[in-house]
Amino acid sequence: MGLGLGYYGIWDVVARFDSDVVDPVTLEWKDTTHNLIVFGGPIVNSVSKKFEGTLGIGFTENPDGTWTVTVADLGSFDYDPANMGQEDLIILILLKDNGRYILFIMGLTPYGTLAGSQLVRRFLNPWSPDMMDLVHARKAVVRWQATVPNQVNPGDTWTVLAAYIPESP
Repeated sequence: MGLGLGYYGIWDVVARFDSDVVDPVTLEWKDTTHNLIVFGGPIVNSVSKKFEGTLGIGFTENPDGTWTVTVADLGSFDYDPANMGQEDLIILILLKDNGRYILFIMGLTPYGTLAGSQLVRRFLNPWSPDMMDLVHARKAVVRWQATVPNQVNPGDTWTVLAAYIPESP
């Protein structure tokens, strides 16, 4: 995910609401110059909504109440919403848009998005053994498992389930 994120200017971060970057009604850009880290999927974030058709994510609710999430280039992943707050799937997608990079961090639930934000922090320090799978990846699915239900903590487990590394960056 961006060669340790530092390559794409992660050190110069300014927090902004999605509505400062994209008009939430028209989905027209307000800011086209800065690299972005986008938290949350199309239901909660206007930038994600703008790219909904480009992200390549499909969602199915199965008859037994479980969910299947399909991510282009990565495959299908099952999730049981009965485990909300105890585990989640985090979808990471790095896109290039008009010369800038946009990193999407999306959980299936709010816990997953929060855990995804902590994953980015962990991506920089300390490394877990499977983090190398993310260094050159453009897409990844990561499973988060809580040590304490309904909390995201440093002792939680993040496991890379799949990562897509293009042949040429």
